[in-house]
Amino acid sequence: MWRIEGKRYIGLNEYFRFHFGTRVYKVPVDAGFSCPNRESRQQGGCVYCSPSGSAAAIAAEHDSITEQVQRSIASLRRRHKARKFLAYFQAYSNTHAPVDELRLLYDRVLSLSEDFIGLSIGTRPDCMDHERLDLLESYQRRGCELWVEYGVQSLKEESLEFIRRGHDVDTALRAIEATRRRGIKVCAHVIFGLPTESLLESVEGVRRLGELGIDGIKIHMLHIMEGTELARMYRQHPFLLPTLEEYADAVAQAIGALPSGCILHRLTGDASSREQLVAPAWIEKKQRVLDAIDNSMARKGISQGDCLL
Repeated sequence: MWRIEGKRYIGLNEYFRFHFGTRVYKVPVDAGFSCPNRESRQQGGCVYCSPSGSAAAIAAEHDSITEQVQRSIASLRRRHKARKFLAYFQAYSNTHAPVDELRLLYDRVLSLSEDFIGLSIGTRPDCMDHERLDLLESYQRRGCELWVEYGVQSLKEESLEFIRRGHDVDTALRAIEATRRRGIKVCAHVIFGLPTESLLESVEGVRRLGELGIDGIKIHMLHIMEGTELARMYRQHPFLLPTLEEYADAVAQAIGALPSGCILHRLTGDASSREQLVAPAWIEKKQRVLDAIDNSMARKGISQGDCLL
């Protein structure tokens, strides 16, 4: 696998520059989806999920899809002289609709700019089936850069039950396997800092995902936002959250446990609103978190793939 000189892991920017010769910018799209967890369960979704669901949903609350895309592309061109874009269906579960509707929606967004290189579809493992995979594979055959981003969150059943995820580990594993069999790239989202599992268990979960052959990963630190069930639980029965140093060391170990071909899409989460952040306070300073991870890797002499069994 190619390696960027001076980098201890391969990030998404490096991946795009290598394959497309330039930086590719994600354009977030809120298509107005919901998710089966919010629709069918009385608690209204996962315990950490805010009423708005994501930053994209907040930003695009009153905008049409065309307005969202055109505004984002114009801003990216103005601020960064961006030339290539990836349409990122971000808010909620973006395969949670009839297939014909999904096809029209994906086609519509791609038609809004000739500089779209493809799609990144954020969804849940229990919102994927053969019919939807057939649709996504059709974009792959057309030459689209295609990623499916699955909210796996954890490979520990107790953790999925705690966050009220609404699916089990086997559902996630089967979705990953079925998607990869189609040749579609998979990015798995995982959460570190859950009170139901140690950081070592989270690292082992990442190792296991790497062994499954995932193409990319996003690692998020659990953060607690006002207005969520998690905030109520935290205040009622406080639990310890990792320190910045503990989190950085765990992420460094997780990177070392991943194959060299796995792309690191994200190494920390962003609080959608600093005013609404309950804990941990250190997550506000994203660059500080990234620096702490880099420092931990350098101190321990870890590079991606070094800790494979």
